[in-house]
Amino acid sequence: MDDSCLLALDCGTSSLRAVLLDSRGRVLDYSERILRLTRPGAGRVEQQPELMLRLAHDAIDEVLAAAPSAPVACGIAVQRSSVVCWDRERLVPLSPVLSWQDTRAADRLEPHAGCAAEIARRTGLRLSPHYGASKLAWCLDQLPAVREAARAGRLAMGPLAAWLLAGLAKEAPCAVDHANASRTLLWNLATRDWDPTLIERFGLPPEALPACWPIRFPHGRLPSPQWRGGVRIAALTGDQNAAVFADGPLPEDVALVN
Repeated sequence: MDDSCLLALDCGTSSLRAVLLDSRGRVLDYSERILRLTRPGAGRVEQQPELMLRLAHDAIDEVLAAAPSAPVACGIAVQRSSVVCWDRERLVPLSPVLSWQDTRAADRLEPHAGCAAEIARRTGLRLSPHYGASKLAWCLDQLPAVREAARAGRLAMGPLAAWLLAGLAKEAPCAVDHANASRTLLWNLATRDWDPTLIERFGLPPEALPACWPIRFPHGRLPSPQWRGGVRIAALTGDQNAAVFADGPLPEDVALVN
């Protein structure tokens, strides 16, 4: 009897779900936690990074308790364009999660309007306050704890996926996948890495950004009390990117538009 299984974690906007699947894709166990948004001011939409991390641990632990064997691998999908800043040494958040819905930094895009075509050529994105760059610049300018961490060389900032990976995986890697990085206005389509010109344009410290790794990559291991080696994190991506494959691999003659 084949008792191999897979673990999936989906961190969306309104809920977070951990799912245990057998080798045929059938659900063995499922755990969900509700996530809430706060709106503290005009254009401001936030979530709590520490709470999201704790709920992710809770949901994962709950489904792993039902696993017939150590999961072969784990895949993680995360809401895109949401960003957070944290202290990379202490793994403590220095900002709330600024949701993909947050537009507080819209005015910071106005100086870049003349370069919109060049930015689109590099990133594939139009200028929008929903993406991460202007929100990260706002954090650096408006939050004293973020500025102090930057001066001390302890600052990490970037997509929510990077914060979750740092808090979930052993040895707390500071890294993010290409899909989530690509929703920041800072990631170059051609080089598949952060774009130094855009980082400088938005006034961000390059050393604070997480390393860019492919979606399918050894992203670390989830610690587990049941299995000494933990669970291998084999994929990290955006939730909209992962949804394309919900019904399995795409035929070669099929294209999907979201």
